[in-house]
Amino acid sequence: MRIEHLEFLNKDTGWKLTPTEFYPDMTLLVGGSGVGKTEILRAIRTLQSIARRGDDLPSAWGVAWRIQFTTSGNRYQWEGEYENRPKEEDQPGTGIGVLLGLTSDDELSSGPKIVMERLRVGEEVIIERDSDTIYFQQKPTPKLSPFKSALSLLKEEERIKPVIKGFGHIAYLDQTARQTGEVIHRFDALCKRFQTVDAIRESDLPTYIKLAILFENDKGSFLEIVSQFREVFPLVEEVRFDRIFVGPFADVPDLRIKEAGSESWIPERHLSSGMFRTLMHLASVALWPDESVILIDEFENSLGINCLDDITGDMMGHRHRLQFIVTSHHPYIINNIPQNHWKVVTRKGSEVRTIGAAEAGIGKSRHEAFIQLMNSPLYLDGATAQ
Repeated sequence: MRIEHLEFLNKDTGWKLTPTEFYPDMTLLVGGSGVGKTEILRAIRTLQSIARRGDDLPSAWGVAWRIQFTTSGNRYQWEGEYENRPKEEDQPGTGIGVLLGLTSDDELSSGPKIVMERLRVGEEVIIERDSDTIYFQQKPTPKLSPFKSALSLLKEEERIKPVIKGFGHIAYLDQTARQTGEVIHRFDALCKRFQTVDAIRESDLPTYIKLAILFENDKGSFLEIVSQFREVFPLVEEVRFDRIFVGPFADVPDLRIKEAGSESWIPERHLSSGMFRTLMHLASVALWPDESVILIDEFENSLGINCLDDITGDMMGHRHRLQFIVTSHHPYIINNIPQNHWKVVTRKGSEVRTIGAAEAGIGKSRHEAFIQLMNSPLYLDGATAQ
């Protein structure tokens, strides 16, 4: 998947992202604190949830969007809109109809309904939807859930599968909070199902679980990632996953690291944030398939200069097969990613706009560009009330 264009509006909160173009390989979102860089990534993740899950999204009240992307060799445009949140006195569950048992299941739902949705491939409209009917390839479908995206409802259709697969290949690396191994009650089954590197890459499992499965099924490929990790942290001698049993029919993988001069293994929960995040980054680059979208928020958090240097270089080296959308405040990162990959993020009230370096009048040389950015009113006054 390659995200090309995004517009996003949340009428419930008033937050609006004006039309934004992304570079096909690396987009670095730069700007002052509070301008909306993180919210842009959240908007992409929200659309991923809408497409794949389709429901259980109470935060989707009033959300409207238009996104253009390429996947499986085709260009798609997907747009949609959820209904606005009703006024408190209009919300279900408070009227006489409930007491008399006259309300429908739809009316009792606490989530928003989709009032418009459209999917195009090229110029052809595959899905057209209003508040009453879904048309798939110009034919009306049987009545389906009004709360779920048509993408989710029709995900088994051959023409929709590539879109669902594309959204499944969006990986979010959260650099602001510690990630830990997820409790997986079917880890053995996952190891049996994904036995090759290619199968692991094509899965949409979390990076941590992908790495744990790789340890079980392909030690050689696992050690290649460890070798890169040891270049950043030379004191590390070995990396492995143990099993923690959480019940008679369930166990979970637990990352452990052994350093030179120590006989003890350090469990994942005691690793430094910088070590853990560096390993997860290297694993993500290695274990997500070509044309995946890697979202990284506040890239620099808890990373020392040795980590920043290696990871920045690693990202730029893989940008031809992966799309990175990254936020950062750090001078080192901004100064080491060419300005033709920058998008300066500004906000007026609740409206967020992104501007390319050339449009912002930022110079051609990397050093000149960095100095101009740091002194630009777009950066210094990134968020204003009006």
